[in-house]
Amino acid sequence: MAKSKRRKKNKVFKKRGNKSEEKINYPILTSRLRRKIGVVLIFLTAIIIGLSFFDKSGIVGKSLFQGIYILVGKTIFLIPLFLGLAGLVFLKSEKKRLATPIFLAAALLILGISGLLAIRDLTQREGGWLGYISSYPLLNYLGPWVPPIIFSVLILIGLLIFWEFLPHKEVLPKKEIPSQAPQEIVPTASRTLDKIGERKKIEFQMKDITPPLIKRGGARVDELRSSSPYAGARVVDELRSSSPYAGARVVDEGLLAEELEGDELAAKESSQYKFPPPDLLEVNHEKAVSAGDIEANSLQIKKTLYDFGIPVEMSEVNVGPTVTQYTLKPAEGIKLSRITALTSNLSLALAAHPLRIEAPIPGRSLVGIEMPNKTRAVVRLRELISSPSFQDSPLPLIFCLGKDVSGKPLFADLGKMPHLLVAGSTGSGKTCAADTLIFSERGMLTFEELCPLPLNSEIDFKLKLITRDGIETTSKNYNNGICQFYKLFTSRGYQIEATAEHPLWVINKDGSQGWKAASLVKKGDYVAISRGPALFGNKMDLSNFKPSKIKGYHRKISFTSKMTSHLSQFLGLLTADGGLSIERKGIHRVVYTQANSYLIRLYKKSLKELFGITQFIEKRAGSNPKNKAKEIEVNSKHLKEFLVYLGMGSWKSPQKEIPRAIREAPKEIVAAYLRALFDNDGYVGKNSIEFCISSKKLAFQVHLMLLNFGIISSLLIKKVKNYTYNDYYRLSIFGEEARKFIQEIGFIRKEKYNKAKQFLKLSPNPNVDLIPHISSLLRRMGQKYLNRFARLTNRGWRYQPGILVPKYAFSSLRNYNSGFRAPGYQSLEKILEFYQPISKELEYQQLMEISKRNFYWDKIEKIDRTSGVGYDFRVPGSDSFVGNGFVNHNTICLNSLILSLIYRNSPQTLKFILVDPKRVEFPTYNGLPHLLGPIIFNGQKAVNVLNWLIGEMERRFEVLAAVKARDITSYNKIVRGRQNTTLISFMPYIILIIDELADLMAAKGREIEAGIVRLSQMSRAVGIHLVVATQRPSVDVITGLIKANITSRVAFQVASQIDSRTILDGAGAETLLGGGDMLFISSQLSRPKRIQGAYISPREIK
Repeated sequence: MAKSKRRKKNKVFKKRGNKSEEKINYPILTSRLRRKIGVVLIFLTAIIIGLSFFDKSGIVGKSLFQGIYILVGKTIFLIPLFLGLAGLVFLKSEKKRLATPIFLAAALLILGISGLLAIRDLTQREGGWLGYISSYPLLNYLGPWVPPIIFSVLILIGLLIFWEFLPHKEVLPKKEIPSQAPQEIVPTASRTLDKIGERKKIEFQMKDITPPLIKRGGARVDELRSSSPYAGARVVDELRSSSPYAGARVVDEGLLAEELEGDELAAKESSQYKFPPPDLLEVNHEKAVSAGDIEANSLQIKKTLYDFGIPVEMSEVNVGPTVTQYTLKPAEGIKLSRITALTSNLSLALAAHPLRIEAPIPGRSLVGIEMPNKTRAVVRLRELISSPSFQDSPLPLIFCLGKDVSGKPLFADLGKMPHLLVAGSTGSGKTCAADTLIFSERGMLTFEELCPLPLNSEIDFKLKLITRDGIETTSKNYNNGICQFYKLFTSRGYQIEATAEHPLWVINKDGSQGWKAASLVKKGDYVAISRGPALFGNKMDLSNFKPSKIKGYHRKISFTSKMTSHLSQFLGLLTADGGLSIERKGIHRVVYTQANSYLIRLYKKSLKELFGITQFIEKRAGSNPKNKAKEIEVNSKHLKEFLVYLGMGSWKSPQKEIPRAIREAPKEIVAAYLRALFDNDGYVGKNSIEFCISSKKLAFQVHLMLLNFGIISSLLIKKVKNYTYNDYYRLSIFGEEARKFIQEIGFIRKEKYNKAKQFLKLSPNPNVDLIPHISSLLRRMGQKYLNRFARLTNRGWRYQPGILVPKYAFSSLRNYNSGFRAPGYQSLEKILEFYQPISKELEYQQLMEISKRNFYWDKIEKIDRTSGVGYDFRVPGSDSFVGNGFVNHNTICLNSLILSLIYRNSPQTLKFILVDPKRVEFPTYNGLPHLLGPIIFNGQKAVNVLNWLIGEMERRFEVLAAVKARDITSYNKIVRGRQNTTLISFMPYIILIIDELADLMAAKGREIEAGIVRLSQMSRAVGIHLVVATQRPSVDVITGLIKANITSRVAFQVASQIDSRTILDGAGAETLLGGGDMLFISSQLSRPKRIQGAYISPREIK
């Protein structure tokens, strides 16, 4: 019966004339096809209902709308959304029998929403008949409170059903973890270093480096090294999770030959890894490069050389992303040194700087003159990764360099190098806005006031300024052209404009400090606001002022030739409640308006003593007879000219600012100015000292100027209805900060000073000026203290004799350790004093660093996007500077190399060890499956890692010798070829990347140098490669031994020819343009090759 039914269902035709009969089935609709057709019909219904809202679906749509509206009311406007969601579930989900639960979910949503709409007003029928029928009995029997809850629950159930059937990423179940202790399962670098004589243990977890297990005549290869910590253990990393041991299982020796033959394990794991698609990277939408008038430039080059007696014949022109190369062939008998000596003359003739002359071009009998393009092109990594040269290459360690001067993509093989040195500053767009205020030896000035530059230019520039680590000197000043900025606002009113890549100093949730790009800073993050050391200007000389000559009779006045506190006080009074005339030309009025008689007398006295002015116009201000304010008016062209020379302007109230002469003056002059300013427009309240002004710029400058005195204030916008300008800016100083204000600045009038003396009586409050996110550090430090000085008994912890256990430390610390409270700096000092016996622990050092720097940690509250001219400094040393109070940084990028290798290698074939002592570039890579362990931020841990790599290198050499393999490539071929043996382990490449070598050399110079030299000499054959980067190419950082063993080098822009020779053993890097412009040299190149590096935004990396 069953067979006959099947035959009836699928009719069969037989071909005549053939002995073998062929069956041909009718095509039928599969379940998948039927589902797709149903989805199309659902979407069609949603479109018809949606168009009916606008009366665009004819009579059918109109009738459908009226019928559904009567049934469910205003819920009809959500029905297309529900239908679209149902269609998406049917289309994406692989589960069967979806119709019943999906339509049940839609019905529950419609019923719940209709019921809620009906409850609002039963008479209006907003929920239709369905809402009325369902809500009316519930309201009668359950009252007005319960029905809304019931309908809300129905909506929640409907959403949960939809969520259950939406497609999700599958999470594979984790394998059971063995019952052994973690240290018996996974070998760590700390135990490795204990074996080779290191005292200190580190937390660096080596996850996947395990020795290949080989049986040869009954002997295991890993037994050849009895001292190895890996002996007898084989760990297979199957699944990764946040725990360092999650997903690990121990493979028994007897199961190796049966379960994991040949390279089956590596192939299986590699097949499970999904390589990132190029679509994650951004496409280049920049305009085409502009090289200017190429023909005119060629003629100008030929003419200039001819003027100096050098006849040449111009050849081809290569237009690259950054520079255009003009090639020429000199006449016979011309020395190339004569051409290279004319670099400055050619630069002058072409109006282009800097020029680079390549004489001769390698492999050609031509000379190349490289001239910067007027409009530079951005080289994107996606373009390089998608090229056939990269995709079709068989080399596992090939990575993208960039494009050469002709626009040709260039790649390099790290396996052949085999190590790489990167030095110099990329100038990759890390920049601040031009109006960012800098605390320097010349005062509080903006970038443009310190050193104005043309767009996209640079200059050698030495200036002492405040940095993260104190006071340091700059070496370069950059104008980076028009930039797109992220404008960050903090809860206290501090703000800064920085490009996406520009790093700011932040405190992370684990208590560690580090750099974070502006585009990655989010609302709620805490950024560092620097409040010391104080650095003021020293300009007091005013003798350069020369008044203009006036025909006829004019009033003679005197001028001081030196900035004094008296003159500064006068400028403070005039800024607060006065100004210069803004009337028609020829009027030179200086006006001061004030109601307080003492301040009026003080102003008159200043006019007389400073300028010899005794005659002025005094009248009532305004036309209101009740107004008690008086107006003091002086008509003097010379006085107005002198005030303009000091930095005053003919401003309306919203345009006022601090005169430049004050911002360049010493501390006592600035204090006198602020004293007069606050005495005029300041207010002493019960809890704070306030200053209110209509000028945003003036309020922000005062906000920052107080910061230079170590005073934290809050700046907020205040709306005032009855004033001419509705937006007023209120500056408030509270508590301990108000006490600092009284001590450092104070007031002119005694009544204000006496009123403010209340703040001097305040005792220090430990609950202000808090340090966020350090509870985890305190917990770990407390546990280490217990482990060292106490033992656990039945009655609790019992401390060693003579060990103090202050009540403060363990009663108050309980709240700090739990994270419910954050300690202030005063509390932190007491905590550090108590934990002094364990001062060598890492957590103690981190807290000590936080305490010494004494940053104010302010929370980000708002982020906007702006644009403008960008500037930046180069500061050898800490590579940082303080701008607008924020701690800023500029650093090297190694992201293109890392991402290129990730696009070609799975976590089973390639492992990274990242060392980033400045915490700038690499924290984004946390959680990357290719990482061999956590990112290294500490110098001692970096030394330990180098020692571990040396041990791993020696172990790998023994494994290669056991199978008679020459290098890692031949070894892995043997692994692939012996599928029926116990040779099962694929040996991955290991790449150690150090972002800032200078910091490590300063802390652990000898150990770091010895480790790098040892690895660079021998590790190539076993697949261990080094990439070392630094911004400071000095001989004490890039030593002779390091240079001798790392022959492949990349040089970005450097300050001098000496730095270029330190990197490349030749000149050239000092003429680079920044923004990724670099010179590359390796053992396969006779001379450095100019390349425009690939740009990667932080969003792409993330």
